[in-house]
Amino acid sequence: MSEKLRDERECPWCAELILARARICKHCGRDVEPVAWSTKTAVEVNDQPESGSHGTLDRISTCACPSCGSPDTQKCSVIFQAGTTMTASSGTAVGAVDGRLAIGVAGSSGTQQSLLARQVAPPAPKVNTAGCAPFLALVGFALAGLYGFVGFVRIIGDTSGGPPDNGGAWGVLAIALVAFGISACTYVFAFRLPDNEARQYNRTTYKALREKWERSWLCLRCGHKFEAQR
Repeated sequence: MSEKLRDERECPWCAELILARARICKHCGRDVEPVAWSTKTAVEVNDQPESGSHGTLDRISTCACPSCGSPDTQKCSVIFQAGTTMTASSGTAVGAVDGRLAIGVAGSSGTQQSLLARQVAPPAPKVNTAGCAPFLALVGFALAGLYGFVGFVRIIGDTSGGPPDNGGAWGVLAIALVAFGISACTYVFAFRLPDNEARQYNRTTYKALREKWERSWLCLRCGHKFEAQR
């Protein structure tokens, strides 16, 4: 004979011990509301071996709603995957254009989500939205290099041995310097800093939010969203 601990409570009608998750009292037959948390009561179980799962404490379910006590809960990641579907379609049209046979092919793809799946959607990582900033910076650097080369040639003279042209050389070098400065600012402030910020957010904040979402549950009865206890 060994001792096993079970989740039990008193029936609110007849005061007899019943399981915490029971919906009907086995003694008086009345309907009772199940509860998620209760005090464990020791009861004796005969003819049970001491090894294995017997003789140990039954773990209280961590997916029961802490707000209403309903066991009708589901993991948010499961709800999201079940409510999200990828769609793809294609079509072919045949007709006449200016008396000639024309065939057109069109296709589309997208994602469909249920309202519940949108409610429990996972957090999204940050994406660098710099757009064409790197390309503009590259073009600016190229122009700065070109104008710098032209100004340098005008200062030292051309390859044919002619006299140097200092009239517009410094103006060309000034344009090259301005183009270089604008390009550098575009690259740093419009691309590099936002990219570093997005990377740092994804490594720290987003990672923590994602792990929390993986442990989140939703009560299908009262709609309460909670984090399962470990």
